[in-house]
Amino acid sequence: MIPTTATLRTTWPTTVSALRDLLEIDGGGQIVCHGQSLSKKRRCGQIISKRNIQLISSLLNDVLEHESFSVSESILDRLAHLIMCQRNHQGQAPRRLSSWEKILKPLETVVVKKEEDDIHTIDEADIKEPPKTETVAVKHEVNPKNDESATKTAHRRISQSIPSTPAKTSILSTPPTPHKNSAAKASYFKHEFEDFGDPWTITEINKHMKNAILRPLLDSEKPSDGYIYAYTFPETYRDPDPYIKIGYAQNVDQRMKKWKAKCGYEPKIIVQFTAEHYVKVEKLVHCQLRNQRKREKGCPTCRVSHHEWFKVHSMTASSNIMMWTSWMRQMPYDDEGQLQLKWRKRLESLDMTDPNCWKLFATGVFDEDTDDSELFEEGDSFSWSSDDQSEFSGDDSLEDPDVYESEPCLIKDKKSLGGNGES
Repeated sequence: MIPTTATLRTTWPTTVSALRDLLEIDGGGQIVCHGQSLSKKRRCGQIISKRNIQLISSLLNDVLEHESFSVSESILDRLAHLIMCQRNHQGQAPRRLSSWEKILKPLETVVVKKEEDDIHTIDEADIKEPPKTETVAVKHEVNPKNDESATKTAHRRISQSIPSTPAKTSILSTPPTPHKNSAAKASYFKHEFEDFGDPWTITEINKHMKNAILRPLLDSEKPSDGYIYAYTFPETYRDPDPYIKIGYAQNVDQRMKKWKAKCGYEPKIIVQFTAEHYVKVEKLVHCQLRNQRKREKGCPTCRVSHHEWFKVHSMTASSNIMMWTSWMRQMPYDDEGQLQLKWRKRLESLDMTDPNCWKLFATGVFDEDTDDSELFEEGDSFSWSSDDQSEFSGDDSLEDPDVYESEPCLIKDKKSLGGNGES
């Protein structure tokens, strides 16, 4: 018998229920504080608000999709605070996060069984290269009174070499000259990006998309009055395939102001679309663009690792957002949040190996959409009605779609600026 290495295969949970059990988070319509009363040596009985319960459910779904503690750490930190009452037990959240790290961190690594004879043979394809890091130099406005540490970081970063791409070279060749009376000081910061994760096959992406569409609307996904937006840095606004952040908001202007206040730069909106069930739409856009997704290693101003960035052509981002916002306007979900039967049938008929199947699903004409009487007979002609007449003359050209605003994964950073959550 050929000896083999010991095999231990660990996997990331595949359902919210399994994740709840793993993290020991209560389910159901009512959740009480998970903090421990040290004096009475028992669990706190304070009831968590309904709004926070909805956020908990939404964040658990996000953690499930990320399949990594490292990627989900900021979400899990927020989750740990949400399951604690505001009055007495917020201080126990870091300890809960630490316990989750011990549980989830090992699940990021899968040990593969190997024959003993193969142990000394290493295939170059099995050796993972360190993630590639790309850098964008961006001008920030830093308030010296409030961001002294950020300013020091800026000076240190600018002293390092910056890739000599034309865009970045031009950025540094014209340093800003702030007004004497200005309270803010302009500095250049380096935003570093790396791959969000290993690439997925077309089939894997499509199956994730299918599951996301089939899943009933969560309470957090039911609100309809919002936007999906996509924005980039001012320095990359003219690039055809810039780094683009896609998110949602209920008020895009307010959201952009918050991003500027938090991260120090002026977001440049590429496109924004009104969206029903905008939280759901954002998830679909993010999932479809999974292989173009990037993670910021750490914002030089707020220190947060923003993970809803994409390195993608602006036209691709815009068209994906437009497609899913248009689809959602067709009311594919009923009042209970369940996918309508006709859409279920269409979904089941799709070829999961076809990279273009979602365009067919969202915009294609199916048999049940058209009556025989509506089909054109051979020889029939077609003309615009007065109401449908195109407004473009022969000399007009369509505007560049990059002129419009939008955000992450290119769906409006979910919760337009005025929203309650960050996308």
